[in-house]
Amino acid sequence: MISPDPKDSIYIALALAIRADIWSNDKRLKEKQNQITIFTTIEIMELTKFKKDNDY
Repeated sequence: MISPDPKDSIYIALALAIRADIWSNDKRLKEKQNQITIFTTIEIMELTKFKKDNDY
């Protein structure tokens, strides 16, 4: 099984089918599988250079 939580299987299947990454803060999902890339909110913020104080 790819997903540590059966409820996440549909999302994993979709991501695999369309070759997409997932945005989730679920540590188990990120750590217990290696088929797709899981990005956390912090990682998305860092990738987009979003700042908490909205300093553009």
